[in-house]
Amino acid sequence: MSNQTERVDQLAAALRYACQGVPVFPLAPRSKFPLISAANGGRGLHDATTDAARIQAWWMAHPTANAGLRTGVAFDVIDLDSEAAVDALEASRAGRERITGPVVATPANGFHYFVSPTGLGNKSGLLPGVDFRGAAGYVVAPPSVHPELATAGSSTTRSVLHRRGWSS
Repeated sequence: MSNQTERVDQLAAALRYACQGVPVFPLAPRSKFPLISAANGGRGLHDATTDAARIQAWWMAHPTANAGLRTGVAFDVIDLDSEAAVDALEASRAGRERITGPVVATPANGFHYFVSPTGLGNKSGLLPGVDFRGAAGYVVAPPSVHPELATAGSSTTRSVLHRRGWSS
């Protein structure tokens, strides 16, 4: 992907998220870490905003920045690291109502499952390969480029409509 195409895709995506009421902030290119360091006045996920002018300024200055979405505001995320994590989550929910919501496939063969905000904080290791991102958390958003798979064929996060019977 050319830098110009990447620039348009990243900026357009960041603005789409903001228009939907999702606070967004720039991550370093091909990274999952905040772009603006504390030394330069950055506050990480606390920089997240829906202000279109601010978002446009960030991506015009850093056209290949990845996009971070603050969790705990418009949604929380169940972070599944692998197919085994999907199986573990499904087994733990046996007999309960199906979880519904958008699902994003990550380049590392995992999934981000977007759910309504709960007010809960982040929690790692809920089940093997299952983490939770809530208040004071964030996730890397499509079409961001994965830091370790940047040269692989499928290096970007992408939305998927249905996953193993989950609705979206």
